[in-house]
Amino acid sequence: MSRGPPSYPVGEANAIAGRANSTHNDGVVFDRDEARADLEALLTRHPGLFHAEHLLATWHRRRGNGAEAARLFAHAEEQAPAVLVQTYRYADGRPLVGATIREVAVECNRVRNGSRDPSLKLRFVRQVTDADGSIRLPVYRTVWRMNSQSHPDVYDAEFPQQGWIESRGKVGLLPVVTVSPKE
Repeated sequence: MSRGPPSYPVGEANAIAGRANSTHNDGVVFDRDEARADLEALLTRHPGLFHAEHLLATWHRRRGNGAEAARLFAHAEEQAPAVLVQTYRYADGRPLVGATIREVAVECNRVRNGSRDPSLKLRFVRQVTDADGSIRLPVYRTVWRMNSQSHPDVYDAEFPQQGWIESRGKVGLLPVVTVSPKE
């Protein structure tokens, strides 16, 4: 059964995020002005959509506008009910700084009709690890599960076994991902 194009705000934001995996004329489609315009239009229609704001911050960071990216990242986190922090470290404990994490998708599970509904997924693309080796992912307050997660191509990564994730506070710390250079 085909669902067709996304007709809900998170689906629209995820579709725009998906452009990060497409190239045209040697450029990433997500980096085009059209992606920014589409994200801004989505935010005009849905002003509290922190996920779209986080994607817009990513767009600005990738285009070299660090100040606007920082402002939008901070506002997205402020608007979000919760923030998951994923840290990447070397085996000796040093943080993996400045690495691009191609994509992370988080299931924000809800209960519907007495069972868990995993259909709400937030897609984060082209995240860059900070001085602590971390990326920050604003999410809805639910029980989470990592749906998919990548790591820089030049590293092997050991992802800890995770089941459902829950945090009682605003910030949830995910188990550390350990990386090692590929041989």
